[in-house]
Amino acid sequence: MEKKLAVILLLGLYFSACATQEATVAPEVFFCPEDNCADHLIEKIDSATQTIDIAVYSFTHDEIADALIRAGKKGVEVRVLVDFTQAQNKYSEDERLAKNGVEVKTVRKSGGIMHNKFIVVDGAVIGTGSFNYSRNADESNDENLVFLSDTKTVKKYLEEFEEIWAETE
Repeated sequence: MEKKLAVILLLGLYFSACATQEATVAPEVFFCPEDNCADHLIEKIDSATQTIDIAVYSFTHDEIADALIRAGKKGVEVRVLVDFTQAQNKYSEDERLAKNGVEVKTVRKSGGIMHNKFIVVDGAVIGTGSFNYSRNADESNDENLVFLSDTKTVKKYLEEFEEIWAETE
């Protein structure tokens, strides 16, 4: 009887410890051009139900912009930070996004550029890597895009986004 009770207690402790640990989800890793990074990014954007926060150096990809506009129209809060120098490009999507209700800020850094490339979806998953939101990055360049969902990593990216957003007019 004592052995049964000890086993039951140990199993209870084990399952209790498992329940309090963060679930580990394997990263999703994609390489451009062979993995069509934009399609995977658009899939994440389309899955958003609450928020999308983006910090990206270069943004000229029409279909990614279309997905963000769709998200905003379905009630998702969408905020985008783009580098000031890249926003001057005539193909940059920042003005079109802003005209369609997306909150956009251009980041002007003294002595450097805003070279981040990340997205945070619903405060639960991040996408990051070398992938700029451009057709060249998607179809021609050797680029990478990684999606992660561990809480600590997502929190750090959210903090970084909020810091840049607050510092930018």
